[in-house]
Amino acid sequence: MKNLSEEDKQKIVECMGLWLAEGDKKTQSELTFTNNCFDLILFFQENVEKIYTGSNKPRLYVYSPGERILFTKLGGFKKVNNYRDERANRPYYIYKLADVNFIKHWKCLVEEIITKKEFYQFLVSGIFAGEGNIYYDKKSHKRTVRISAKTPVKLINAILNYFEIKYTFVWSNRMYELWSRDLDKIDKIKLTELHPEKSAAFKKMMKSRIEIHYPHHELKRLVYSELGKNPRTNKELSELFRRSHVRILEVLTELRNENKISYLRNKNGNQKTIWMLKEKKEELVNLDKRDILSALNIKNITKIGKLSGLSRKAVSKRFKRYEEEGLIEKDGNWWRLTKMGLKILGIDESGREFL
Repeated sequence: MKNLSEEDKQKIVECMGLWLAEGDKKTQSELTFTNNCFDLILFFQENVEKIYTGSNKPRLYVYSPGERILFTKLGGFKKVNNYRDERANRPYYIYKLADVNFIKHWKCLVEEIITKKEFYQFLVSGIFAGEGNIYYDKKSHKRTVRISAKTPVKLINAILNYFEIKYTFVWSNRMYELWSRDLDKIDKIKLTELHPEKSAAFKKMMKSRIEIHYPHHELKRLVYSELGKNPRTNKELSELFRRSHVRILEVLTELRNENKISYLRNKNGNQKTIWMLKEKKEELVNLDKRDILSALNIKNITKIGKLSGLSRKAVSKRFKRYEEEGLIEKDGNWWRLTKMGLKILGIDESGREFL
């Protein structure tokens, strides 16, 4: 492989991954590879030819669930053999290249390549193309990438650990399940791209994903930090962190129960809830009080509402609340500031500002 380009080397390593997944490792006389994707059979044949120096040509075995023979000749192959397999759901193909010396050389190359971390990405891409699948349940929104294996494989463990992709080996199903929170890492190393159908399924699943999965308590920390910068609505937080409105509300409720945040209804009458840090709410409430109490001399609820951006009804509610808080008291048909109300505005009883 010394005289090959880096791209060709990478493709041959992908072929090695395919062979590790679905090749016959025991035979000493021929190189074999089985798959139901015809494109991968052609990919395997084309790239093996780049390092094969013998004169033999590979044979192709086609197993089909139906009786119809699709083709009997194919360029690059010595012979195409057709068989019927009623157990198969779709046609599958077996590539065979008989050459004792080459299979020895091939196995030595594989043993060398699997020790080199710079080739891990291409090895696992081939392994996944042979033994991987995409699982997406639209009802539960469960998304995962799987690699079939009878038992845990040392090489697969090493590769997944190298790329820091979390996984669980499910003994009952004989497969690796890669954690959905690492889908972006899986996408980054192009794990699924070699197999056209699996690649399309993965891209479709990624497009359907609307949420980012955060480590435990991380979303709560991020929401609190964001509210420290700016008050936000549930919708804004949902779009920012790509989580559902329900999930964001759970986090907001938890923070509120811890007495860290609170909320206000906006002033324009559409009852939009705006979340903020508790101290920010107290600051805004005090500003709101100052605005309304300072306009008390206008003696017209509608005009006070226009000045403060509130409806007539909202101003009336505040007057009632301020009266209960002891900030204002009835003075005939209107209200006047109490000593506490004067203090809120920073005015003493003589009318002089003292703040």
